[in-house]
Amino acid sequence: MVMQVLVFECTAGCHFNHWSEALEWLSTALACASTSSGAGSLATDPTRLITPQVEKTPETLALLQYLRRQVEQRERTGPVVGRAQDRLRAEYQGTYELYSRTLQRLGVPWESLPDSLQLTLEALADIAGILQLRDCHASSYQGALFDLANQQRQTQLELNRIERQQRRVTHHKRAARQQLSVIRSTIRDSSAVKPAEEQKMREWRHNAQLLAQKGEEYRDRADHLINQYNSLGVETKRLDYATLKTTDRHVDELSKSLAQKSSKLESYMALPPVRFDLGHHRAYRSEHGPQVAPGGQGRATFGPEYPKQAHVSTINSTLGKSSSYFGPIRPGLRCLAL
Repeated sequence: MVMQVLVFECTAGCHFNHWSEALEWLSTALACASTSSGAGSLATDPTRLITPQVEKTPETLALLQYLRRQVEQRERTGPVVGRAQDRLRAEYQGTYELYSRTLQRLGVPWESLPDSLQLTLEALADIAGILQLRDCHASSYQGALFDLANQQRQTQLELNRIERQQRRVTHHKRAARQQLSVIRSTIRDSSAVKPAEEQKMREWRHNAQLLAQKGEEYRDRADHLINQYNSLGVETKRLDYATLKTTDRHVDELSKSLAQKSSKLESYMALPPVRFDLGHHRAYRSEHGPQVAPGGQGRATFGPEYPKQAHVSTINSTLGKSSSYFGPIRPGLRCLAL
């Protein structure tokens, strides 16, 4: 209330044609109020027809500063407000022309319409402006409604597609979370067994180095053996795989036969001396004559015609064993005769 009284007292008897005049008057009054004269004195401006008469008090100074800020703001926003008012005036004029054309086509004067119908026509005109219709016929509104329904249907389809996509994304997100949980568990398990795996890796590398060294040694040995073989002058074309395998099999068979014969020889050598009937032997020699080894050379020996089970009863009576235990008497076995 005090500020309003001060404004009235400061601007009493002043009439301005423009905001610039008011701003100039306020600047002059503010300069007068800011002088170092005594409080309560009046200040005059001889250069202006309007004489500012203000009291030099703090309240008056604050009021003048406030008024000056308001006037400056009004002066800055004046052109913008003017352009906005012109735009609104053009819109109102276009709306009025639209209403006039509509009523002119319908053959109804604007003044004869009731207020409710005028409001309805204004709403229809606003809708036609919003929908950018060419005219205000019912077919235009129906076409606009059909387009809106079609757009709504398309929007609903798009929303349904977005919802389906959102559900798929949610499903994939859930699956991804499960996979992430499995991966994290695998990482934790791998971290737990990582030292043991690293130790195994170091052992494998060490073993690989040993194998490489052994391979080098075997390669050197093979080269040495090849050089020795080449020094013997054996034809290399006979050293094929089939020949080597055949020779290897033959050596295995000979080794097996030698092992069998060696075991038999050891068993024969472990037998005790056998009593031999010298009279029967001499009778057999006198009847069949001595047997000579194949080729006609060598000492006489028991031939294949000599009964192999001769005097087995003597051996049985001596050792108390059956003849099947010892088997047939080997040809050429030298027995001790009593």
